[in-house]
Amino acid sequence: MTISSATLNVPMHPGLARLFALAEASAATLMARGFTTAVLERLCAGTDATGRRLPASAHVAAARLGLVPTHRKGVYVPSRVDRMIQANVVAVLRTLAERDTALQRLAGTGELAASHPKVRAGVAQNLGRQVAQNLGRQVARHLKHHPGAEIASLRLPALQDTPAPGHRLVLGAVDKQLATMELTPAGTFLVLTVRLPSRARPTGRGHWVATEIVLPIPRHLQSRPITRWHLPTITPHPSRPCIARFHLAYTEPDAPEREKSTPITSVVGIDWSPSALGVMSRVTASPDGALSSAFEGYRYDDRGLGTKLARLQAEGEILSGKIARTGHLADGLEESSPLRARLEAKITLWRQLRTELGAKRGRVNRELAFHFAGWATGHAQESGATTIAIEDLATLQAGGIGRRNNNRVAQSARRKAVHATTHLGARAGLEVIEVPARGTSARCPGCDAELTRPGGYHRACCRSCGLQGNRDQVAAVNIAKRAIAGQDSLTVDRKTGRKHIRKAVHAPVKRVRCPKNASTPRRTRHKRVRNSVAPVAVKTATTFLPASQASVWDTNQPPGTRERRTTTPDALVSGNDRAP
Repeated sequence: MTISSATLNVPMHPGLARLFALAEASAATLMARGFTTAVLERLCAGTDATGRRLPASAHVAAARLGLVPTHRKGVYVPSRVDRMIQANVVAVLRTLAERDTALQRLAGTGELAASHPKVRAGVAQNLGRQVAQNLGRQVARHLKHHPGAEIASLRLPALQDTPAPGHRLVLGAVDKQLATMELTPAGTFLVLTVRLPSRARPTGRGHWVATEIVLPIPRHLQSRPITRWHLPTITPHPSRPCIARFHLAYTEPDAPEREKSTPITSVVGIDWSPSALGVMSRVTASPDGALSSAFEGYRYDDRGLGTKLARLQAEGEILSGKIARTGHLADGLEESSPLRARLEAKITLWRQLRTELGAKRGRVNRELAFHFAGWATGHAQESGATTIAIEDLATLQAGGIGRRNNNRVAQSARRKAVHATTHLGARAGLEVIEVPARGTSARCPGCDAELTRPGGYHRACCRSCGLQGNRDQVAAVNIAKRAIAGQDSLTVDRKTGRKHIRKAVHAPVKRVRCPKNASTPRRTRHKRVRNSVAPVAVKTATTFLPASQASVWDTNQPPGTRERRTTTPDALVSGNDRAP
């Protein structure tokens, strides 16, 4: 069974707005009480103060640690609502506990003593590179304001402020007394019944009324063999307060997977390109194990979404810089200064704009990811491939190619594209495998020699075997080759279900002509049309001008023997056609 999710935008019910207000006030207080060194150590160790093991249930673990929500005096809130608040807060605290443990691990190695924010000890300590770099930046910022602080004694609560808990209602943490959900007989709607407050300050059980909320099922899910619908997680819309987002989780049967005894013989490799989101090429294996490819690449056309995404990210970075500089100016002014009030008003406005930019980037990311996934899945099906090979983003990091290109190759859109490709590939019966990214565009697919760049960054040439072509197409062939050659070391992540090949194995790829017995994959072509309407030919009037008067030198007759003209040349031309 596979658990997937879908998002629905529904008008905000007044009772939901009141429930959000009650939950946010209690969650902020509970987060301030829980973001301490002692609580983080307990969550990391997995035991309470008496040494008993903490259960996986968030509200029970929070009760063991003494994290019980408090409300205003006279306000009645059911215990099931407290469970949702505890589930929201404990999920954030567990993530912070892992980061606090990583900080202690890096501090023990002595790598955090450097003032440079990039810390390289994360790989050696089995930490993510981005986690290590972010912790290094926080430590460098703390040492800048506190030069005498000891690095070995630094903890996460000293480096950052208390985080704000997410504005969400986790209905999966409650039972049937608070929320239930049923499917209509037609299978097109879900009816969610949840108890909501009828007033802003409920004082008794009678003020919590059972309310039905109808959720329409998306069309692409109505024909799917879904066996169970789970209670949703509700969040407010980031830019429209009148809209509530319902994140629905559902369970459906797994797609038929390839048997381990069946070898991988046809793979489509996708290279993450800085100029385009992806470039695709296909590699096939013959029965004797020889690899061949036509070295034909298909470049993804993002319809301008990649440029739009890069522009939105650059605007967000500019706003962050303005907020930081203006904040430093405001900190140096007095509390009662009118100039500080004006600066703080500007900071508030810029933060709101940055939040709206982030929400817009999320929408563009999702649209780009699923459009790319549909393109990749369609090409793989038309070419007859059974597997899609993608570069592992954990081993891919941009650097040294300029600020603009670093911005273009940001991994947020690519990570969503990987999830979307895995999702649509599973529906189409295709297997998605992640391979190492290092050296895919630097080594020759045929002889594994180092490639040169005689024609610039985008061209690749092998002096050993004479291979020439586009750098991204060569990388796509290498990616597909690694999936076939390293299929014996294929591993599956138990937590996420993603399939990886950790080690790059070389196998020579022979260049062959593209067979024409199969249909050519379609390409999206955009033709610029300057005029939508064909120009109409306009018939202009023809002007007839009289010939010039002949000269006496044009004849053989002597002067004075020619006949004198009785009419002038102007009389031969009408008034409208008169020559100037």
